[in-house]
Parts: sequence; structure tokens; C-alpha cells
Amino acid sequence: GIAAAAMSNIMIYAVSNYAGATSGYSQLFDTISFAFCLPVIFYSAKPIFKNCISAFKLKATSVDIPLAMAIGLGFCLSTFNFVRANGPVYFDSITTLVFLILLSRYFVKVLTRKSMSTKGISSLFLNTGVSKVSADNSVTQVYSREIGLGDEIICTEDERVIFDCELISDSALFLNTINTGESTPILKHRKDKIDAGAICIEDQVHLKVIEIGTKTKLGRNLEAIESNSISKNPATLWAQSRSKYFTIVIISISTILLCYGAYTGQMQLAFETILAVLSVGCPCAFAIATPIVVATRINKLKSLGSYVKNESS
Repeated sequence: GIAAAAMSNIMIYAVSNYAGATSGYSQLFDTISFAFCLPVIFYSAKPIFKNCISAFKLKATSVDIPLAMAIGLGFCLSTFNFVRANGPVYFDSITTLVFLILLSRYFVKVLTRKSMSTKGISSLFLNTGVSKVSADNSVTQVYSREIGLGDEIICTEDERVIFDCELISDSALFLNTINTGESTPILKHRKDKIDAGAICIEDQVHLKVIEIGTKTKLGRNLEAIESNSISKNPATLWAQSRSKYFTIVIISISTILLCYGAYTGQMQLAFETILAVLSVGCPCAFAIATPIVVATRINKLKSLGSYVKNESS
């Protein structure tokens, strides 16, 4: 939010300068832009710098390294040109870069959480009405949270079983698609286990509760889905391994450009070229696009009624 607010305000003054503001107004607009850029550099971009430092400490590569270098170099070069009132400043480009990176990562997180969410089927365990059989064999309607192990319940036609149960009736047909994916009803006999999530297709079935909530087979599957990690997906791991080499190439090119600038004495041009390479060459397509594709794919499967329990297999 801070990066967005700063970027929006800086753009107003940057456009004025691009449109040909006079030297007095141009310097004033640059001063305001510099002030708005400070919270972006020292607050909004903090996670990027921290990831970069962590990568250096671990002697590892990270897509945040070229990003941090681009942001840091761009800010330092812009500040230098601003102080001496000569040369271009890139406060607008820096804040925009930070904002877009943070925004894209926010969308990745939202999509990831959505793909890992089991809200639709986990709501089965919440305040659902259940027909409980009392000691005097009378049937009363209670909330599912009031049911305990050993309680007996009645399921009617098209009702979904929300506990792991033992069949008390002589026999009954159940549709267990949510657990097995099979569309053919299964015939169960007395004392057979009925998994939570199965749909009763008999008029009335008598059951005994043996497991509740996350202890049920369906509950364990839901936990596995929610604890799954897109970062361990084979496609994501492949992208991360490729982005490592891409990062090395980008940093190598930047180093060569710096050496060439020092050799020719054109450091200003070298810094500007390096800034362009670091900004455009960031391997964000690997780091951001791949998780988005994976999360979108999982969400599409959910819309078709299939929940991914383990992405790695």
C-alpha cells in the first residue's frame, strides 16, 4: 500500500518533468519525488533486501539479488544525480518496480492460499444438522459439534456422512466419490466402516460414530491438502533451478559492464546500462509465473471437483 501511494504521487511529478517543467519546478518535483521514494526504499523494499542478504550469507543465488541490486543502484544513482542537480533520476521507475514486484507476490500468495483452501468441504465438519439417536431410541436434531464418539446417528437419502462411522443397519448403499473418485455406489454391511464424506442413497440408515473431525479419513486428507506446498511442486523446483543460472548470468553481465565502464571512463553510462540489465533481466518469470500457473491449475481441478492431496506425486 505504501509503495502504491508513493508511486502514484511520484508519477504526477515525473510526468510533469517529462512534459518539460522548467529547471526550478523540475528540481522541486525531484525533491518531492525523492521524499516519496524514501519510505519505499527503506520500508516497502525491505523484504527484497533481506532476502538478498540472506542469499549472500548462505552463499546461494536468489531472484531477489538482481532486484535488490537494481533498486539499490537505481536509488543511489538517482540520489547522486539529484544532489548535484545534473543527470536523470529514476525515483518513479524504482517505486514502480518495487510496487509491481510486491503486487505480483501478493497475487501469488492469494492464489496459493486459494489453491490450498478446503473451505468448501471442510465446512462439512462445522455446524451441520445431525439426527442423533437418544438412549430411548428417539431421534433429535442436534449440531454436529454436539456429537461424540460412540453416539448413534441416522442418515437419510442424499445426506452426506460427516463422521467415520460403523454401520448398524443390516446393509446400505453409499456413494463414496469424494474419497475414492468412484461413481458407482458401494454396498456396505453391518459393522462395515463408512468414511466421512460418503453420501447415503438409502431412505434411512443407522450409524455409530467412531471418528470425528481431523481424525476421520476425510479430515486427514484435508489436512494434507492444506499443508501442501506449491514451493515443492516439481515445476516450481525446476523453475527455481533454472532461475539460479539466469541470476548468475545477469550478475556476470552487470560485472562485465561495470569493468568496461571503469576501463573506458564512462561510469555514468555503465551504471545506467547495468540498471537496465538488472531491471529487465530479473528472472521473475521463473519465480512468480510458475507458482501462479501451478496454483491456477489446482484451482481449476477444484472447480471440477478434484482436490490435489500431494503435488509432488
